[in-house]
Amino acid sequence: MDERVSRIPYHALSPTERETYNGRRTVMVHLAKRIRDAVVARQVVRSGRES
Repeated sequence: MDERVSRIPYHALSPTERETYNGRRTVMVHLAKRIRDAVVARQVVRSGRES
């Protein structure tokens, strides 16, 4: 099912597959935000050291 969900257009997914896709997308968006925030925080610390 994983490969199907990742390769089939959204409109062609079954309701269960759409639920899986949406859940995974939510998790990925959350993780991306956490990583982005961590990178920004690290850059702020580094720029503070360089001054």
